[in-house]
Amino acid sequence: MNNLKRMRIDDHVTAERIQKRSRVKNNHVHLKKRKNDPNEDEATTTNTLQPSVDEPDAACSSPPDEIADHVWVRYLKEQGSVISETFHGQFKSRVRCLTCGHKSVTFEPYMYLSVPLPNAMIRPICVTFVPLSCDSPFVVTVVHVHQFGTVGKLKEAVLVQLEASTEAMSERFTMAEVSSQGYIRIVEDTTALKLVDDRNRRLFLFEMNPKPEWDDETRQDFVMTRKPKGEAVWDSCAICLEEMTDADLKIHPDCEGKLCQGCLESSVNHYGVDSFICPVCNLKMQPEGFVAMDQMENYKLKPRLLRMTITFRLDDGGVPKVFGCPRLLYAKSLLTGASIYELVAPVVPASVGQFRLRLTDMQGKRCSRCTLSTTPCHGCPIDVDAPSVQIRPNDCLSIDVLGHVDKPESVWTALNSHLLASSQHSEPLHLFDCLRAFSSSELLDDQNPWHCPRCQSRQPAEKTIRIWRLPATIIIYLKRFVFYENASVKLDNDVIFPTHDVDLKEFVAGPEDDSIFELCAVVCHSGGTQAGHYTAYTRHLLTQKWFHYNDETVDQRCPTDNDAESVYVLFYERKCHEGFALPVNGDDASSSPKSSLDTTQEDVTLASHQDESTSQG
Repeated sequence: MNNLKRMRIDDHVTAERIQKRSRVKNNHVHLKKRKNDPNEDEATTTNTLQPSVDEPDAACSSPPDEIADHVWVRYLKEQGSVISETFHGQFKSRVRCLTCGHKSVTFEPYMYLSVPLPNAMIRPICVTFVPLSCDSPFVVTVVHVHQFGTVGKLKEAVLVQLEASTEAMSERFTMAEVSSQGYIRIVEDTTALKLVDDRNRRLFLFEMNPKPEWDDETRQDFVMTRKPKGEAVWDSCAICLEEMTDADLKIHPDCEGKLCQGCLESSVNHYGVDSFICPVCNLKMQPEGFVAMDQMENYKLKPRLLRMTITFRLDDGGVPKVFGCPRLLYAKSLLTGASIYELVAPVVPASVGQFRLRLTDMQGKRCSRCTLSTTPCHGCPIDVDAPSVQIRPNDCLSIDVLGHVDKPESVWTALNSHLLASSQHSEPLHLFDCLRAFSSSELLDDQNPWHCPRCQSRQPAEKTIRIWRLPATIIIYLKRFVFYENASVKLDNDVIFPTHDVDLKEFVAGPEDDSIFELCAVVCHSGGTQAGHYTAYTRHLLTQKWFHYNDETVDQRCPTDNDAESVYVLFYERKCHEGFALPVNGDDASSSPKSSLDTTQEDVTLASHQDESTSQG
């Protein structure tokens, strides 16, 4: 019976709501007719609701405060609930036509603030431009590029800022990461900037020498390689994946699987000589079936185009000392000694007299070939009269300067490190920065024009949205998920958020008396657009203690600046808001409230007696 009464009451309330919405809709239609026919009798519109939220062009001779209050009272009357009274606020939207200057103001409700992250898509990157000649100075510059762009876009921005020619850009300039230990990692133009580490390493843009020319016979072999752009690559072992020369690899002719000598011996020890199978094709065979690549029938050495690292060392008879900035040069994999000395001549300073070339590792500290030698080798020398020198994958060139060098400096002391440290990374965003970006004016250009009622056509306009009324609990949602080139991406920028005595008066355009808020809950998101994980912080209503929720795990913890990268939704409660209060005992209103969790044994016994008496009745 009670359920039937409840259903009847619900149906009655629903019917009243439908009738109310119908009356509001009829009023809107009537106002539109009134606007189209100004000669209509004014008595027919005296009881209409003016101004409406959906009527941006309503004639408003009243002060904005009265209009906003009128719209707000009507909104609460139509949509009033605990949710709207707690979380809903009011916007003031102002649009100004840039052609005739007409202004339109509307007041609209909101449930949460969706604030952008200003300049979050822009990433400042410090790049050091290294010219080919050592007699030319370095240029340290900071460019601002899209953080979801590529290295090619970064390279183009640097060259534009340096007023350099962008012709043949991909060939004449190479971007590379250089660590403090001297390791160089070349990054290709198609590499995404999110994979570039400019925090722990420095970015260098090296000017390269022109690519060497090939004769017709060599070019034919050169083009018939497996790299799409025509550059031959080193073959690598199928197990350890180390790049090696043809002489250091053995190949299985049936499947063309390649193994180095060490991995081949390890495979034989694992399977045994009699039960050995090829690790590539899984066919049973004898270990002797692997043949050295350079000993195969009709073998011809493939010419390769390399980007070699050039380091400078001071050779005073002892241990060579590395100085200066490294260089990158295009070189063929097979050269004569004289052609190698001719290759490095443009990068040698004019003040340097005699020098010697050695094959070293990338750091320029030890030999790249005598790795198993018991005696220390600082690099195998290259004779200028050598008829043929084959460059291997791990070979780099070191220019050993013989004699005195004025002010030999390392690569790190030779650069303007103070400029790099001060401008490489910008300060993290603050929540107030996001709110200022939300309150800033937006230009509605020709791509998104506004219909001006005075011009009676679509015109460019300026739109500004400000907070007019703050709710008891305001929800601020950070726009971390955005679209870039028709794909959804997530912004992982740090956003510092305040927790205590947060004054929002700066962002309120209305007559708000109390604008001090306290943080009461936080929602965090870690991950990306394809997969992620949500966690939350909440402040207890009674004890005011903070708790962290991670799936089924709950621990007592406060939100800190370490959550600035993952903070997603913020909940701020008005400081003077009474908030949640437990009901007090009716016999003693002055007694302290008791939590429902603090039920005593007497309460349980009394409840059981009441249940028994009810069942007996």
